[in-house]
Amino acid sequence: MIKNFLQELRTQRWDDHRFYHHSRINQSLHFVSALSFLFAYVMLFFDPVLSALVGWLVSMTSRQAGHFFFEPKGYDHVNQATHEHKEDIKVGYNLQRKVVLMAIWALSPMVLYFDPTLFGLFKPWVTMGDFTRQVAKIWLAVGVGGLVDVTLRRAGDRTEADAHVWIGGGAIILPGVSIGEGAVVAAGAVVNQDVAPYTLVAGQPARVIKELPR
Repeated sequence: MIKNFLQELRTQRWDDHRFYHHSRINQSLHFVSALSFLFAYVMLFFDPVLSALVGWLVSMTSRQAGHFFFEPKGYDHVNQATHEHKEDIKVGYNLQRKVVLMAIWALSPMVLYFDPTLFGLFKPWVTMGDFTRQVAKIWLAVGVGGLVDVTLRRAGDRTEADAHVWIGGGAIILPGVSIGEGAVVAAGAVVNQDVAPYTLVAGQPARVIKELPR
């Protein structure tokens, strides 16, 4: 089971890389993001507030700017995949979920500004230093909340396969997809929707090629 999990993780990480990092500018911004994230991870043990400020103001903004503004969103001729397909199989947050996450991040200082206690959770801030540290604590909580959200969504998804199903090597079955009895999934296929019984599917994303004899 562990071997299969690690192989699936490698496949997903490779898909994330080849689908989402075509732009040189995006790659450069991700490099900046990675370096600053390393600094933030180290500082998490010494000054969590500073870690949150660096993680959100530098790491996250540079990384998401690369995705939102510099990554091509048209048809990917190299991988023969549409942007919509890439969003469907995204392991973490796709662009739609990132909009929600970044909106929460951006609006949280405004909430604290107009309610200095943040609904009674903080002592009222007095100086801008107090305000900054409290904002950083909120951002740290937002980051943890985002991680928990992804984990719970993935844990809640299940892939179901009926009897006599054949799945080719390297095929990816997305969470929540059901494979009907007697179905065949071709090698390398990416299945993002339910497969009817006794059908052959192939491609990225997978499409019905033909119906099979019962």
